[in-house]
Amino acid sequence: MKPEDFKGEIQLKSATKYYKENLESIPKRISPKEAANRGYFVYDCVEEKVYNKDVLDRFVRNTEINSTNRIADEIIIVIYTTNGEASIYNLGYNYIDGIGYVLATDLTRIKTVEYMDYKDAMKYWEQYNNIIINTDIPGEYYGICVTEDKDFDVGIISLKVYSNAELEENKYKDVEIARYLLDAKFVDNEETK
Repeated sequence: MKPEDFKGEIQLKSATKYYKENLESIPKRISPKEAANRGYFVYDCVEEKVYNKDVLDRFVRNTEINSTNRIADEIIIVIYTTNGEASIYNLGYNYIDGIGYVLATDLTRIKTVEYMDYKDAMKYWEQYNNIIINTDIPGEYYGICVTEDKDFDVGIISLKVYSNAELEENKYKDVEIARYLLDAKFVDNEETK
């Protein structure tokens, strides 16, 4: 089942199951090149390389709020820490019955939490031990964007709230997904093989 298959009575349970299984199917140890060869957008912090930027650009083009014809699409984003640990995000868009984006976050491969003090480790325990799925990202309010922060020389991938006017107390907030260095080496698909 793909994002475009969730029709009519979109079953959030089905969507949740799909994204969870999708992330669980990715090997626990996956190299940046292997992730890139699978077609994922990858930022390798150790090597300062970005793979498959065209995949991210396509997803933004297909699903951004200003697109004249938003279409169902999906992307997997893999960000490697300086320790070589992967944070994996599965982001899908399908505007049916007011659903919009679904963001599944898998930080279970991050072991840095082991070095935190007990209080901080407990604060992040659920986040680092489970795949977290956010289905409350309605397409009528949110759009995907990549902004450049020139002060820190990073590209920021986020879901931005474009309209909160009719909502009480600004219910929705921007959702930052990942960052990558703007001066990283951008590697195309041919170089990863």
